[in-house]
Amino acid sequence: MHCRYWQHDPGGIMPVDLADELTDWWARAGHCNRHPPHPSSLSAAKAHWLVTHASDGCFEGIEKLR
Repeated sequence: MHCRYWQHDPGGIMPVDLADELTDWWARAGHCNRHPPHPSSLSAAKAHWLVTHASDGCFEGIEKLR
């Protein structure tokens, strides 16, 4: 839960697509910089850092749902 690689910017993350999460969830979301983004075979896909909620940290030891 307390991961030194987890980074939260003031205001959280406000994506265009909320992915079925409430705005309040995204306000407390941050990036885990422990593991780099993976390349994608999709032509228009971009690499993104893993996004998790403040209560999840870097998701270490927790089964990833997304």
